[in-house]
Amino acid sequence: MKPITFSTNINKQIKSAPTLQAPTIKFLQRILTLLLNLSLLLLAASSVAESKSNKQSALLQDGIVAKSIDPSQKTLQLFYKDSNDQPFKNTFQLKKHLKQQNKNLAFATNGGIFMENLVPLGLYIEKGKQIQKINRVKKAFGNFYIQPNGIFQISQAGKATITATTQYKNSDQTQYALQSGPLLVIDNKVNRRFIADSDSRKIRNGVGILDNGDVVFAMSTKRINFYDFAQYFISIGCKQALYLDGSISMFYDPEQGRNYSGGKYSVIIAEVIDN
Repeated sequence: MKPITFSTNINKQIKSAPTLQAPTIKFLQRILTLLLNLSLLLLAASSVAESKSNKQSALLQDGIVAKSIDPSQKTLQLFYKDSNDQPFKNTFQLKKHLKQQNKNLAFATNGGIFMENLVPLGLYIEKGKQIQKINRVKKAFGNFYIQPNGIFQISQAGKATITATTQYKNSDQTQYALQSGPLLVIDNKVNRRFIADSDSRKIRNGVGILDNGDVVFAMSTKRINFYDFAQYFISIGCKQALYLDGSISMFYDPEQGRNYSGGKYSVIIAEVIDN
């Protein structure tokens, strides 16, 4: 039997491992850097989305749907009539109008009390132009005349405010303005004319302003009185809030599965986005 022999030069039996060249190493470093940056971006995006979700969830309470919008970052507009001088009336018609401009409707709610002919009952300014003059009547029938009533306005710089009608000052910086009533919350307090145990309960919608400047639109999904509706706005941090309307209230927000497009309204408050 032939004895087994081993090579004394084992290095010759093993293939040398390939050596990475400098250009290859730099390329791999670039790939790793890109992957790291991508991971950080995805993490940041996830954090922003979670923050937005938490922020929105904080507004929701039993029997209330709400939407928070930063008017300095989002396109928040008021719509009344189309190019044929006819009221849009509902989100279905408004969406058709926006589509022609390569835009879409992200959110909408009815904006304020109006007369039978769909004319706003009080001040209405659209794109800096006054369409309807201010209504200073204090003693008349209807929610609009419960004092004090107020005006929701958005400046050209995207700042939203709510003021009592008696304190309103016309400004050439006003881009949009809408008068309605009554004021729900005045300087962080419920309107003193409201009764806590009132049995006047209806579906209602309104608008409030948070300390950070965000605008909160809210609508009750259950019948609610003025006092409890005002308390809702205070509970989420609104120091000023204005009633928009009741019974016929509309809330269009696809993100919350609310796609109602019917009805017959005067002014529509809407967030518009590009397609």
